[in-house]
Amino acid sequence: MNLYTQNNYTKLNDLCDQIFDYFNLTVYDLENKLDGQLSIENFKNKLDTFADKHFKSALLDFDNEIQNLKSHFPDELFQIEKLSEEIKKNFYDFLNKNILDVKIIVSLKERLKDNINKIKIIY
Repeated sequence: MNLYTQNNYTKLNDLCDQIFDYFNLTVYDLENKLDGQLSIENFKNKLDTFADKHFKSALLDFDNEIQNLKSHFPDELFQIEKLSEEIKKNFYDFLNKNILDVKIIVSLKERLKDNINKIKIIY
């Protein structure tokens, strides 16, 4: 594996970890706030700010890195792009509809890691 590909693979892995770390922190933040407040609307703006600052930033960086590598791994990165969109959808369902399926999140993380690892195997 050449150095350029290795660095990008490492960056994608790190960003993937960040995405799910921030997703989990947002869930934790919501659970803690719900314990202390009766209405989700009382703190939703603060939670959205947290999500905008961290989760969206990690996803944006991840998507940008995918675009940088797309010419080298078009098939693999197409799958990763689809998974990234699915992660966004699940995150917004969680924020806006209070729907969270942990099994889906775990599956998304595993599938995303598997697809990132395919890039490493190719080179």
